[in-house]
Amino acid sequence: MKILKNRLIMMFILFTFAFMVIIIRLAVISNSDILAQTASMQNKYTLKIAEERGNIYDRNFNKLVNVQENYCAVIMPAENNITQTATEFNRDKNILSKLQSRKPFIIDIENPFLNIPNTAVFKTYRRYTENQQAAHLLGYLNAEHTSGITGIEKAYDDFLVQNKNESHISFPVDGKGQMVRGEIKLIESEENKAGVVLTIDYGIQAIVERIGAETIKKGAIVISDPYSGEIIACASFPSFAPNDLFESVNDVDNTPMINRAFYPFNVGSTFKIPIAAAALEANISQKHTYNCTGKIEINDLTFRCHNRAGHGVLDMKKAMKESCNTYFVSLASAVKSGKVQQTAYDFGYGKSTRFGGDLRSASGYLPSLQELSLPGELANFSFGQGKLLATPIQVNAALCAILNDGKYITPKLIKGTTLDGERYESDVKDIAPITCVKKSTAKTIKEFLIYSVAERAKEVGPNVKVGGKTGTAQTGKFGKDKKEEYTAWFSGFFPAKKPAYAVTVLIENGESGNRVAYPVFSRLADEIVIYEKLNKK
Repeated sequence: MKILKNRLIMMFILFTFAFMVIIIRLAVISNSDILAQTASMQNKYTLKIAEERGNIYDRNFNKLVNVQENYCAVIMPAENNITQTATEFNRDKNILSKLQSRKPFIIDIENPFLNIPNTAVFKTYRRYTENQQAAHLLGYLNAEHTSGITGIEKAYDDFLVQNKNESHISFPVDGKGQMVRGEIKLIESEENKAGVVLTIDYGIQAIVERIGAETIKKGAIVISDPYSGEIIACASFPSFAPNDLFESVNDVDNTPMINRAFYPFNVGSTFKIPIAAAALEANISQKHTYNCTGKIEINDLTFRCHNRAGHGVLDMKKAMKESCNTYFVSLASAVKSGKVQQTAYDFGYGKSTRFGGDLRSASGYLPSLQELSLPGELANFSFGQGKLLATPIQVNAALCAILNDGKYITPKLIKGTTLDGERYESDVKDIAPITCVKKSTAKTIKEFLIYSVAERAKEVGPNVKVGGKTGTAQTGKFGKDKKEEYTAWFSGFFPAKKPAYAVTVLIENGESGNRVAYPVFSRLADEIVIYEKLNKK
C-alpha cells in the first residue's frame, strides 16, 4: 500500500513537471517569431498602395499622364503612434475611425517627411497634373478611376487597363485582423512603359495652351502637319481639371467640358477657300471680276458685304484679300451647285473624323444638293453662312489640303500603341488621300492666302512669312446686350514658302477674325519658330 502511494506521488510530480514544461514552452513560442511567422502564413492583410493605368505619350514618347509625384503613408496603428497620428491629421474623423480598428491603412499626404512611428511613406504618381495638358483629348476617368469616360481614356480603355501598374504592401495579422509581428512585404509591378502614342508635340501643345488661356475665353486652337494630317497641338478653351470635375461640370456659362476643337460652328469667310477652289476647277479665271457695290440681289433677297460702301471692281485674288461677300455670291452662282457642294465634301466638310476607338469629331453640317438648289441657300453658302457648320478640325484639314497640293488627308491624332515606350505599332488604318483639286489650283489658292495677309505678316516676326484667311461668322445668337454674337476665325500657315504648320484659331463671341483671331495666330507662329530654333541647338 505504501509502495502504491509512493508511485502515485511520483507520477503526480512527473505530471506536474511535464505540465509546467509545456506551459513554459507555450509562453516562449507565443512571444517568438515562430508564432508570428505561422500567423503570417495563415492570415495576411494586403493594402493597395497605387494603381496606374497604362501611359499616354506625345509623339516623342514624353508622358502626358502619370507624371505628377504624389505621396501616401501606410500607417500601422500601435500604442506608440495612435495619439501622434491623430494629432498630425487634426483628429480627422475618418483617420480616428481607422486608428480605432487597429488595422493598417493608407492615406495620401502632402509632406513625404512624416515622422510617425510604425509608418511607411511611398512615392506614387497622380494620373493628371494640376494644370493637365491636352485635357480634352485625354478625357477623364470615373469616380473610382477604374474606367475611361471620355477621350483617349475611353477610346483605349481596355488597353490602358490591361497594361496597368500595381503596388501592394502585405502585413501578417491575427484572427481579429490586427497586425502581429512578422515580415512586411512590398510587392511592386515592374515599370510599365506600355501606352497610347499621340501625334501631338508636348512643347507646342504647351505654347498653344498658354497663349490660348491668355487670349481666348471660349474657343479652340488646332495645329497640324499639312502633309501627314497629324495633329501637332489641339486645345479647347476654357479647359477643365480632370482631378476635380465638379466645378467644370456645373459651369453652365462657359461649358468647359465641351471640346470645341471637335464641335461644329458657323464657319464664315474661311469657307471662301473651297469656293474659290471650286470656281478655278470649273475653269473660271482668277481674273474674273465683279463690281462690289456693298450689296447683291438674288431672287428678291439682299445679301450685303461687310463693306457697306462696296469694294468696287475686284478680281478673285483681291476679293479673297478683302473677303468680299458679294464677289463670292456672284462667283458661286457662276459655278454649278453640285460642283460647289462636291468640292466642299472633298475638302472634308460634312464628314466626321474618327481618330481611334469611338473617339471622333462631329461631322458638322454640309447642305444637301436639294438645299443648295435654292439661290438664297447657295448665296449664304458661298461665304460660309446659312446652314453650313464645321469644326476647327475640319477647317484646318481643308487648309492642309491646299498646302498639300490639293490632296485631302484625314486628320490623325493617334500614332498607335507601344509596349516598351520606344516603338509604336499603328492600330489605325490609313485612309488614302483624296484629290480635291488640281495641284495648280491649290498653288493659286495658296498664293491668294499669302497675299491676303501680306500687310499684317510683319506682326509675326521678321524671319517668318505666313498666309491665311480670316472669318467672322454670324451665329443668330444674341447676348445680354442684345447684340448679335459672332464667331471669329483665322486659318493660316507658316512658313509661307514651305509650310510646316497649318493653324486654325476659333474664338466664340469674337469681334472679328481680323481683330481677335489673327493676333492669336501671330503669337503662336512667332513662339513656335523660336521654340523650333531652341530645340535644334
